[in-house]
Amino acid sequence: MAQNQKLFRIGDLARLFHVGVDSIRYYEKVGLLHPVRGEENNYRLYTLDDVRTMNTIRELLELGFHTDEILRFEKDRNLHHVADMLKKESDVIDREMAELKAKKKISRPVSARYAKTSAWTVPARFICSRFRNAHVSRSPTATCRTT
Repeated sequence: MAQNQKLFRIGDLARLFHVGVDSIRYYEKVGLLHPVRGEENNYRLYTLDDVRTMNTIRELLELGFHTDEILRFEKDRNLHHVADMLKKESDVIDREMAELKAKKKISRPVSARYAKTSAWTVPARFICSRFRNAHVSRSPTATCRTT
């Protein structure tokens, strides 16, 4: 390694990427990062290549990839592999969006039904039924009492 190459300690890398040092140690443990050790103090020292790798790790994690997938990507960095990974992730996103749209479609009538009901119009009998040993008075302004 060239003597004039910039090296970063683990804390520097953690601050740069807003992650904990334990995360960086984990990435090293699974084989994603390969720090060199300082000669005088045995500290982990990271090169600019490690910074690039860390950037890739963070981007791919944000897209939903797992560390084992990122490791395979790092070992086989070619255009076909990248395109295949991104296509698979795009398919997953499309499926999740379809599921969310279906949930939204179901939630609209429920939401409309609850929008017409204020918290004050929920029957006391319903509320009291949630409590053990609760009884509802029969008056127009029903109240709960416990025994």
